[in-house]
Amino acid sequence: MSFVSRTMPPPNAGFRLELTRLGRALLGVYVALWAGLLVLETLLPAGWGLSTVSLSLGPAGFEVPTPFSVSEVLVLHPPAAGAPGGPGFRLWQLVTAPFFHPPAGISTLVLGILGFVFFAAPVERMLGQRGFLKLWAVSCAGAVVMACLFGPLVHPTGVHFGFGPAVLAIMLVHCLMTPNAIVPFFLVLQVKMRWIAIGIAALVVVRTLSLNSPLGGGPVAGGYELGGLLAGWLWWRYGDGLDIRKIRRRRKARRLLKVAVDEALGPDHDEPIFH
Repeated sequence: MSFVSRTMPPPNAGFRLELTRLGRALLGVYVALWAGLLVLETLLPAGWGLSTVSLSLGPAGFEVPTPFSVSEVLVLHPPAAGAPGGPGFRLWQLVTAPFFHPPAGISTLVLGILGFVFFAAPVERMLGQRGFLKLWAVSCAGAVVMACLFGPLVHPTGVHFGFGPAVLAIMLVHCLMTPNAIVPFFLVLQVKMRWIAIGIAALVVVRTLSLNSPLGGGPVAGGYELGGLLAGWLWWRYGDGLDIRKIRRRRKARRLLKVAVDEALGPDHDEPIFH
């Protein structure tokens, strides 16, 4: 059972620009991190972070230094998928990749912000601030895990970054909260929200699986978006039953019930009990 059945009634269907206090804070953090990277890479001297690429020319070989930027150390390079001579996979990238957008990735940042301001506020009202942050964190974690497992198979030299998977998960949850609501799509078509949700999922799957196809590449996805979308949906659908505090409360209640039953029966009660 999803969170929706346990909370306030679903919000009115439709998309409109809206930002909550938490939403402004989240977007402010991401914009500040992007701006900080831009300033840092502008101020650092050229050639910071030199690595080497080995070149083989006939029997002799030599190494050529190649610079890489700060952002390349922070974005996710899946294990065994980095380009030769690049910074490669580092453990901290599992945490930093969902938070940072490289200066050159401003288009993904802007698109993510647009999706956020259209879809995030109703989801936050439905789940509450804590539930919304859990959805965000689970989506980001699912994105980096899927990118590490699936990314090298789909796009061996791809890198992954940004909050796109979390925004996609929020968009999906927003549509599934009122699946039968009909909204104007592109101001012309009247479409049920469930079909928009299916369209979002299908688009992510196509972007993930068609990177190396003969039909063309497109933006790098490599499982990063798919992992975030899938993890976010699973958490929204079943996460209420995975809440550690609720599990502990249920276990404590069962222990107390067992103690109460044992005390009521007494130590000398040997007769069978029928329920």
